[in-house]
Amino acid sequence: MLIYELSEQEISAWSADVNDRQRGVEWHMKINDARCKLKSVYPKIKI
Repeated sequence: MLIYELSEQEISAWSADVNDRQRGVEWHMKINDARCKLKSVYPKIKI
């Protein structure tokens, strides 16, 4: 049981460190640029 508790402590410490260092997402595209570049992802609407 001691090994399991030690592993849980290590995982907790690691995840806290990783979460503290996260920066977030920086978007550099305008919506129209994204639509053009990612047109295969956007649904095609037929009217």
